[in-house]
Amino acid sequence: MTEHKSVSRRDFLRVAAAGTAAMGMFSQTAKSYANTQGANNKFRIGAIGCGGQGRSLIGRFTESSADWNCEVVAVCDVFDKRAEMGREKAGGNAETYRDYRKLLERKDLDGIIVATPDHWHAKIAIEALESGRHVYCEKPMAHTPYEALAMHKKVLETGLKLQVGSQHTADGAYRAARQAIAEGKIGQPVWTTTGYSRNNKGGEWNWDIDPDARPGENLDWNMWLGPASKRKWDPDRYFRFRKYYDYSGGIATDLFYHKLAPFMIAFDNELPLRVTASGGIYRHPDREVPDNSFVLIDYPSKHTIAILASMTNDAGISDRIYGEHGTLDLLGGDKIRITGQKEFETEFKQANSDQMEVEIQGPEKNEHRKNWLDAIRENAELNLDSARGYATQVAISLGVYSFRQGKTLSWSESKGVHASGADDPQGATAGLRPPAFLREMRKSSPQRRGTGNWWGNRQAGGHSAGRHG
Repeated sequence: MTEHKSVSRRDFLRVAAAGTAAMGMFSQTAKSYANTQGANNKFRIGAIGCGGQGRSLIGRFTESSADWNCEVVAVCDVFDKRAEMGREKAGGNAETYRDYRKLLERKDLDGIIVATPDHWHAKIAIEALESGRHVYCEKPMAHTPYEALAMHKKVLETGLKLQVGSQHTADGAYRAARQAIAEGKIGQPVWTTTGYSRNNKGGEWNWDIDPDARPGENLDWNMWLGPASKRKWDPDRYFRFRKYYDYSGGIATDLFYHKLAPFMIAFDNELPLRVTASGGIYRHPDREVPDNSFVLIDYPSKHTIAILASMTNDAGISDRIYGEHGTLDLLGGDKIRITGQKEFETEFKQANSDQMEVEIQGPEKNEHRKNWLDAIRENAELNLDSARGYATQVAISLGVYSFRQGKTLSWSESKGVHASGADDPQGATAGLRPPAFLREMRKSSPQRRGTGNWWGNRQAGGHSAGRHG
C-alpha cells in the first residue's frame, strides 16, 4: 500500500474551526445520496481504525449483516497488520486502506465508523460528514470541547446522523430517571454520584506492544500522530495511547464519558456551569494522566454530579441521584428504585402512589449500534447524538483541564475554556490574609527564630522565608 502524506496540524485546526465558521457546503447530491442509500438497499460501511474497539465494531456489524441489512466493505488503519485483521473481521472481502482520505474518496459508502485514538475523532468525523456520510464515532466524541462543538455544528449543517459509541446510553433506566424527575418523584435533584473503577497490577492501559510494528515499513507513524505534536517513534505512545495527553484524557475520556453521557438523558443535555477536578498519579508513574481522578461538575440548574474513579481499587461507587424529597438508584435490567426522605414523607408519597419506596421499570434497552441504523432509516431517536455528545464532552474535557491547571474552569462558545471566578462577591480575596487580631498579636510579640508562619511578611506584600506554619 502507498504511504500518503500526513495531515498537518494547520490543516487539522482549519477543519476544527468549523465549530464557528462553515468550511464550505458539500453538494446536495452527496447529501441526498447518504440520506437515501441504505433505506431499502444494503447499508455500506467504511471503518477507520482497526484496533481492539474498531475490530469489535466491525465484527458486530458483520455478524448482524443479514438482520441489519448492512455490510462493512472498507477498512483503514495506519498499521497494515491491523488493517488486515479488520478485513478478516469484516468477512475477508473488505478493501484495506492505510490513508483514511482514500477510503473517503469512495462513492459507494453510506456510513463511516471512526474508531481511532481520540485525537483523530473530530477531523475524520467532520470530513466524513462533509462527504455526505453518516458517522458512528467511538467515545469520547472528541479530544477537546472545541472539536465537539465543531462536530455538532457540522451535524446540524448537514442533517446527517452521528452516534457516539457509548452503549450505556441505551439503558432504559436513564429514561425512567428522566421521567421520574420530570414528574417530581424525587423533588429537586441536588447531586448525583457515579464512577468507574478498575485495578490492574501492571497499570491500566498497559496493553501488549506488538513487535511486528515497523514504522516506515508497515506502519505510518506520522499519519498516526496527525494533529498531535511530532516526535520520534514511541511504541508505548502508539500501543498505550490512553496514558498520554496528546491523544487521550485517560480516565476522563476513556471511562468517565461512559458514565456521564447516560446521565445527560436524565438531565436534558445541560452544559456545565463549572468543573473542578483532583486526584493524581498515586501508584503508576509510567504515564502522564492520573490513575485516580475525582471530578465535581456544577450545573446551572443547581445540581452537581460527582464522578469518582480509581485505577488502583475497583470497589467503585453507586449510580445514584439525590433529590430533596427522595433518592433514585439506577439498577440493572433497565430499572430504577426511588426511596423517600423522611423529612418530606408527605410530599414523596403524594408523588409516588402513597409509598416510601418504589421500583419503576424503564423501556427495554435497544441495540446501540443498530440504533444508529434505525435513526438513519426510520428517524429513530439516537441514544447519543451530537447534542448529548457535545454536552458530555464539555464537562469531561473541563475535568481534564481543571486537573492539569489546578483551577475551577467553565466553558462558553464565545470564550471557550476559561477560569470560573467566584460566586461570592467577596470571595475573590477570601482567606488571603489572617484575622486582624493575629496580625496585631504578631506586632506586639516578635516571633522567635524557627517559628515563622506563611503570613509572616504578607502585610508588606511579600512572602515569608520561614517554614510553613
